[in-house]
Order: sequence, then structure tokens, then C-alpha cells
Amino acid sequence: MFGRLVIGHPLYNHNFLEKLRVMKKNLIVIAGNCILETKVTATKTAEVLKNLSEKFGFDCVFKASFKKDNRSSVDYFVGLPIEEAIDIFDMVRQGYQLPVLTDFNNIYELKNEKLISVVDILQLPAYLCMQTELTIAMAEIGKPINIKKGQFLAPEDVGYIIDKIRSVGNVGNNDIMITERGHCF
Repeated sequence: MFGRLVIGHPLYNHNFLEKLRVMKKNLIVIAGNCILETKVTATKTAEVLKNLSEKFGFDCVFKASFKKDNRSSVDYFVGLPIEEAIDIFDMVRQGYQLPVLTDFNNIYELKNEKLISVVDILQLPAYLCMQTELTIAMAEIGKPINIKKGQFLAPEDVGYIIDKIRSVGNVGNNDIMITERGHCF
């Protein structure tokens, strides 16, 4: 069922994945679940991503948040217990050889060595992209960082976030990616 949903997507029917084959030289697809909900869902997602990346020859990064700290209601699901999330991320990395990207919402999460050990790319969430303390704490880890630029931020202002990351001199973190999602004022 899950694989058919992906293969049946309109982009697939319009030869999208064949176009990816042509563009694959530097293509990295970041895809996955919005939030880790179950090991079963994460396993199915990782399996489909791994199969598609092998079939069409592109690199793939598994993305899922272990905690969604920006939910509208206190009653909404915000994530699995951290130990369960760590086990799932480790399973994705070891079982499917996919790098893992996840959000970090505060500096305390960055101090969890087990979590850091199973995450390859740290993501700065859109709502928190201007938070200096969090940004610098991420840079100090020394792993690649994906900045998910908030729509409230003008494109030319993302340079300030990059400057914060690069300001951590002892690490020299230049492995920075930016997810541009548009802007509105």
C-alpha cells in the first residue's frame, strides 16, 4: 500500500523520476515523515526511499522530527519518547544506510549524546531560525546544519544565520544548507 502511494503520485506519472535520473549528478533528496509516529511507518518510509534512490541513482536523506514543539494545541501528538526515536533513527541509518536529518528545538536536545550520535544533519526549525543561542549551540556540535528558513524572514536576511554558524571559530562549520520555503510579510 505505502509504495503504491508513492509510485502513484502525479509527479511520478509525469516522468518526474526519470528527470531525476538525468539531474542526479548533485541531487540529494531530503524526504520522510513529518514526525516519527511509529517504527513501522519509519521502516516503510526508509525502505521506499532506499529503493527509489537505488533505482534512480540519487542520494537520499531520511528526514523526520522526533519532536514537533510547534503544535497548535497541547492535545496534539508531539512525538515519541526520545529513547524510542533514537532507536528508530539508528535502525534507519544501520538498516538502510540512509543519513538522518531531524529538528532540534532547544539546546538541551543538542546535549543528548545518544541522539546526536544517530543524527547526521541537524535542522534548525523555521520558527527558531533566528535564535542565536540555539544556532551557535548547533554549530558547536560540528555536524552539517540545514536551516529551514522561516517564511517571515526576507531571503537576504538568511546571511545573518549563516554568519552565526560560521562565527563558531573552533569548529569552522561550513557545512550549511538552506531550505527556502518562500516568504510573506
